[in-house]
Amino acid sequence: MTEFGVPGNAFAALALGITAATMALAFGPGAAALAFIGLAMLWSAVSVAAFVHALALPFLTPLLASLITLAATIG
Repeated sequence: MTEFGVPGNAFAALALGITAATMALAFGPGAAALAFIGLAMLWSAVSVAAFVHALALPFLTPLLASLITLAATIG
């Protein structure tokens, strides 16, 4: 089992947070929330697929970071 470590966790949280902020600025609040749900489902699928191949991606931290970013951007 291979882990990303702290830099990998930070990069994943930053990437999902930037994606959530971009969605909030590009779409309205409702569409951004729906897009976030899709992003969360995609991240979950990628995390599970990586785990099957012995790579442990951070699961909850990037999702919480992107949710907080989305809420802060929408206001």
